[in-house]
Amino acid sequence: MSRPSTIDQQQKLDKKAYSLGLLVYLLQGLHFLFGITAIIGMLVNHTNKHHVQDTFAASHFRWQILTFWLLAPAYALAFYLWVRSGQWWPILMVFAIAAYRILRGWWQLLDRKPLANFW
Repeated sequence: MSRPSTIDQQQKLDKKAYSLGLLVYLLQGLHFLFGITAIIGMLVNHTNKHHVQDTFAASHFRWQILTFWLLAPAYALAFYLWVRSGQWWPILMVFAIAAYRILRGWWQLLDRKPLANFW
């Protein structure tokens, strides 16, 4: 996608990217209550990442996608450990990592700052 030719077009693109970023952080946050929302958020990310390519929110989309793909196998492993041995602490650790990544990204997005560090 090429860079918009006018300032007005760039502002509209930034506003759309900001709104989509907030939506995905909300969906990722709701995954603590309804697990399916993380999958919906990932689909929103993957289908719209080309729309936000030239905006400050592009780094947030990479962060959100990475968050999902890091946490999916971590949740699977934690669930496996819980079922096999009754250990629930791995699930709490994955919850803590998820909360950190969601809150850090959301906070930076509210300030309209790109995420410089992906960890």
